[in-house]
Amino acid sequence: MREPSQAHFFAERLDALATALAATAGGSVDRAQESDRRFVAAMLALNAPTSSIAMVLKVPEPQLFAEFANELAMRCK
Repeated sequence: MREPSQAHFFAERLDALATALAATAGGSVDRAQESDRRFVAAMLALNAPTSSIAMVLKVPEPQLFAEFANELAMRCK
């Protein structure tokens, strides 16, 4: 039996966390955007690959970099 890849490992957990955060968003667009920002910041703190984060948010990686530039900049500090 083949061991799951690191990307698959992160994708499963990121998807579960995204679902949990979406449930707490309450339907508000502003709140949903804030929960996405918290999600991205949390995943970056856990050293999740940006490709996995983009996959869970269902956005292309360049869009992730554009929309979450502040959160990604914090990773570099």
